[in-house]
Amino acid sequence: MLMLMCHILSEKLDFEKASHGPPRTDDSLSGRESQAIPRFGSKVTQIAHELGRLFPRRVPWNASLIIASQSQQTWDDLPYYEGYANPGSGVAALAAIEALIFGTFCTLINVPSSFQVHGEGIERRTLFVHLLPSLHFLRPSSVASKLTQLTQDGYHQSQLQTPLPHPPRHLPHPHPLVSAQTFQRLGACPTLGCIFPPDQTDFLAGQLFDLRLEVHAPVNGTEAGTGAPDEGFSFCVARVQGGGGKGEVGECVDVGKYFKVKSEVGLEKWSFTYYEDLFARDEGRLTGVNVAAKAYRAVCLFPLPFLSLNDPGHYQAKLSYTSGGVKQNTVANWIVREPAKKRKAKNVLFFIGDGMTQPMITASRLIAHKSINGKYQTLMQLDQMEALGLQMTHSIDSFITDSANSATALYTGKKSGVNALGVWVDSSKDVFDDPKVETVAELFRRRSGGPVGIVSTAYIADATPGALCSHTRDRSQSASVVFETLYNATSLTPKYDWPTSCRGPDVLFGGGAEQFIAGAGSYNGTDFYKAFEKEGYQVVYDNTQLKTVDGKKKALGIFSVGNMAKWVDRNVLTENLKGQKNSPTGDGSDAVDQPGLKDMTLKAIDVLQKRSAGNGWFMMSEAASIDKMMHAMDYDRALGELLELDDTVRASIEHLEKIGELDNTLIVVTADHGHGFDVFGGADTKYLAAQTTDRKKRGAVGTYRNSGLSGYTVAPDSLPNNQSVVYGAQGPNFPVQWSPRYAYAAGFGASPDHRESYTINEKGPRTPATKGDDGGYVANPAEHTHGFSVSGTLPIDESQGVHSLQDVPVYAKGPGAETFRGVYNSVDIFFKIADALALGKAN
Repeated sequence: MLMLMCHILSEKLDFEKASHGPPRTDDSLSGRESQAIPRFGSKVTQIAHELGRLFPRRVPWNASLIIASQSQQTWDDLPYYEGYANPGSGVAALAAIEALIFGTFCTLINVPSSFQVHGEGIERRTLFVHLLPSLHFLRPSSVASKLTQLTQDGYHQSQLQTPLPHPPRHLPHPHPLVSAQTFQRLGACPTLGCIFPPDQTDFLAGQLFDLRLEVHAPVNGTEAGTGAPDEGFSFCVARVQGGGGKGEVGECVDVGKYFKVKSEVGLEKWSFTYYEDLFARDEGRLTGVNVAAKAYRAVCLFPLPFLSLNDPGHYQAKLSYTSGGVKQNTVANWIVREPAKKRKAKNVLFFIGDGMTQPMITASRLIAHKSINGKYQTLMQLDQMEALGLQMTHSIDSFITDSANSATALYTGKKSGVNALGVWVDSSKDVFDDPKVETVAELFRRRSGGPVGIVSTAYIADATPGALCSHTRDRSQSASVVFETLYNATSLTPKYDWPTSCRGPDVLFGGGAEQFIAGAGSYNGTDFYKAFEKEGYQVVYDNTQLKTVDGKKKALGIFSVGNMAKWVDRNVLTENLKGQKNSPTGDGSDAVDQPGLKDMTLKAIDVLQKRSAGNGWFMMSEAASIDKMMHAMDYDRALGELLELDDTVRASIEHLEKIGELDNTLIVVTADHGHGFDVFGGADTKYLAAQTTDRKKRGAVGTYRNSGLSGYTVAPDSLPNNQSVVYGAQGPNFPVQWSPRYAYAAGFGASPDHRESYTINEKGPRTPATKGDDGGYVANPAEHTHGFSVSGTLPIDESQGVHSLQDVPVYAKGPGAETFRGVYNSVDIFFKIADALALGKAN
């Protein structure tokens, strides 16, 4: 029966564009317009997902993996998985899914009844975790043999503090070829004692943070011991004397005395599971870990509540515990940087070109600025900034980052893990209890009381805008991100008190009506438009209304249901705005009057300037869809977004000069990570389309001398070597035409199978790959039909391009710009901005 249901659903339901696709651990599906259901090799998971989608409240996408008691189904009791969507009241849905998926499957393969009841034998959720590798391929015989093995593999409830309470942190993937290449018990914790903030952390003097301590006791696996973590562990902090932190270590003072907080905080205990490597994953060999932990919050409700390090210098933190009868120490070396003594900049305007790299900037210059005999007649604004540097984007436990932890690095000066917003990732199941660290926006509010602005062309709860004012290890908690942005973390999770917040940014412009319209996507179904209005915000929904915003009041502008429309579609291919039904009001109409990044940024400057009373402000403005279109391998739209960013920087400089604030404002432009994009030649698109085979079509590509000149900067009836300087309908600094015969030829370092014709996708953003018969992604047969096939370099469960390792550029202008020259870590961006604003405070 289950097989039949799987077959029917897989044939008749469209899983490619479901309204509530599962969250990803990267940015490629951050945009609502491309939120496809990725990588489902399991028909069972597809059924569960479709059932969840049909219920009125959103439920976890991987609900088929949830085996919880029908009599005690609460969200707090559900097993943890990092991909949860925002939960609603899904008890009925979960019960139905469990009955359909698990009950039917167990009946189908004759699983003994003792495995199907709560409280006897192996708990159902425990059973299901072990069945995952077999269940992915629906092999009843494999599942049956796994049941026999369960009684022999050492996983007895008595060995774990809680019997495997949630699936592994690295779930076995539906497709056997796809996974991370390195599994870790917990990032930044190579020993059995974990300290967060971890080793090698730098602090701004006076910056608030939480402290999390964990002692791990693996039950099995290569690190297996007694399985009983030391609950009597201790923690102390010492100053290190002498230069460079290599001098004498002073007295190690107990944590309670050092930070003047209560030493005896509550002991926490939990268990988690993970796979040690790919072989363990394929064989279903889970490693179970018992944990004893404590957390010291920045506010602990004691006489001196603030947890911070105010004295510049080097510190050594030590966690002491016993493991296997042997005393162990885990040491973390911390540095508190010397704060700036004087404020250099009154205002900071921080631009982020999400995913932007130097090759993209070079390509943007090629298509928008005329070159005559090798000399550009005009330059991009980025070419004319005062300072140029490079920053390294890797994360704390992997060398490829996502936009969440890269934003955390830029805003807090701390490396973290993929998906994390303003926290270090611990091993607990709660996505909101991870140790927090204060962001530059929170610091600016706390230190100066000045206004804060957030502008993005993404949905406003996306990783880059969301990381400024929210704290969670799971970036997909979009509704909670909006809640915390308006209120604070303490209101969201009172038991994890946090004394600092953005206190409701003065400006919040972007997309993402899903989290504001009352319903499944908003926090507790609340109408957040009304919630913001109640807090004194003026709310606008389109560009016409944006122009009328009164600078004296806080302003919320939400201009689309999801991500905002791309520059090319708003300005060139405007017919693509129709039929989207993406009005932020939720009335089903089209959002055809959306502002651009420039419109939002200039209005935000005016609001912040008025609300600051001339005392200074901080703003982050993000060109989000450089990244989103690079993921989709829609190079033309990505470069259009980059040119819009450049035009916005230019216009902001002019506007700041006009209002007399240019000399007071530090302007920083950078990216959060890169993509493996570059131009390698030119292409005759007319010749390419006329050829009949892929190999002949590739002959249209010219390299070196035959790469030719840019066809984007001449009139449609002119050859690229025409030396006249002309402008298109969008004016200077943008291409004259977007569909030239002689186009640039570009490629991507990491991509799925796709087709390429080097022409713009005129019907809207690209979808380079679609599901094939084997469940993996193949080149989209409906796109670039006149192009040729390009074999992918990624696992077949990837539908889009992914991020790259490369260092990304940093441009700066204004007071403090000189500090941004050179090559440095992404965390240094935070310290440079904080020093320009003098946010550090020593004793």
